[in-house]
Amino acid sequence: MTIRGCLRIIWLGAAAACTADPPPHQPPAAPSPASVRAQPAEFTAAVEPNADGSYGYVVKANGRPLILQPHVPGRPGTRGFATAAQAQQVAQLVESKLRRGQMPPSVTAAELDSLGL
Repeated sequence: MTIRGCLRIIWLGAAAACTADPPPHQPPAAPSPASVRAQPAEFTAAVEPNADGSYGYVVKANGRPLILQPHVPGRPGTRGFATAAQAQQVAQLVESKLRRGQMPPSVTAAELDSLGL
């Protein structure tokens, strides 16, 4: 087939597409989940005992576990907090960071020092 023949086929196809009936009107699509503004989460923190006698915490968003932290964050090792009160302090810090929209709600060594841990 020659170039002229190929061009003629392309031209005929384009002409047929231009004269075809337009597609029927379709209703607008439902908004995607990403476009719908999410409801603000309600965060709660609770202290949980570890098997070794130390303490950790869990932070929930709308009743579903979001962060499960059985050991002291920002410190080497896997040992938990010595007391439930220490775990509660850090859990409340993480919870407040989440409420402010800070993501990830990392806990630094300096923050632990400021809490006296």
